Amino acid sequence: MSEKALAVRPQPRHLSLEVVNMAKEIAPLAAMFGLQPGQATVAMLTGYELGLGLMTSLRFVDVIKTSKGLQPALRTQAMEALINRSGVLDEFTVTDHVDKDGNPTGCTVYMKRTNNGMVKEYTSTFTHQDAVRAELIEKNNWKHYPTDMYYNRALSRCARRMCADVILGLYTPDEITDGEWVEVVESEPEAAPVQAEQSPPQTPPKKDGGNGKDEPVQAASKASAPVSVPEAKEEAPAATETETPAKSANVNTVADILSAGFDVTAIQTAVNDLKEAGQDVHFPPATSEECQQVMAKLQEVPSAAD
Repeated sequence: MSEKALAVRPQPRHLSLEVVNMAKEIAPLAAMFGLQPGQATVAMLTGYELGLGLMTSLRFVDVIKTSKGLQPALRTQAMEALINRSGVLDEFTVTDHVDKDGNPTGCTVYMKRTNNGMVKEYTSTFTHQDAVRAELIEKNNWKHYPTDMYYNRALSRCARRMCADVILGLYTPDEITDGEWVEVVESEPEAAPVQAEQSPPQTPPKKDGGNGKDEPVQAASKASAPVSVPEAKEEAPAATETETPAKSANVNTVADILSAGFDVTAIQTAVNDLKEAGQDVHFPPATSEECQQVMAKLQEVPSAAD
């Protein structure tokens, strides 16, 4: 039996309520990493599922605000560390490309893996032409650190093809932000402008044809008479589309549910409801299928009867 076969490969860890609570307690201290508490919680729980420690996760898992909500991203240093530690690769090589003047022009990453007797290999190359095509070459990081940026792109693409089970299919921050490293700050919602109440316009007094007396304002002349106000008919509230934070099909971990805006209490309530309905679901959800069931339950719109 080969030494490789005897290697102990760390498996993705499932979250427990104890870990979730610990992450929430640590989250307020994450300001030293430039993270808001919500971002820090998502970063720590994502990293924990990958096999990283909570504090290490704050250094290597970035949480980026996108049009689809908060999205965790894994830095390439952590990607390579997780792959090396897992021991799943038979071969792993990196080749940097330069022109005749020594200027970096690209990077090639090669991986080979044997899984259940099946040999799989993949070569990922990211070149100067690829960077130009993707409109990356004028970005600050690409101008100042081209060798690292070529490597980041080649490695992350190859890792998702060959080691998706190790990195859980995550992208790098550079890929999510189209080549720019951005600082994400959670802004407070803007208060709606307060409009001053306007009094109804007054009707100016009219002259009476020949007696020279002013007629009182119409509203005042009818003040003593009872005013008949027709009953307002109750209109059914207009149907509104409820925005769902994320599709359950894209949810694979508890961190995905949390990043969609649901808290631990909501997740536990959804799990209890599913159990009452006869579903075999654990708290916290232990598999991607359970996570998708919980997300679907959380996204159910309550009926008017409820």
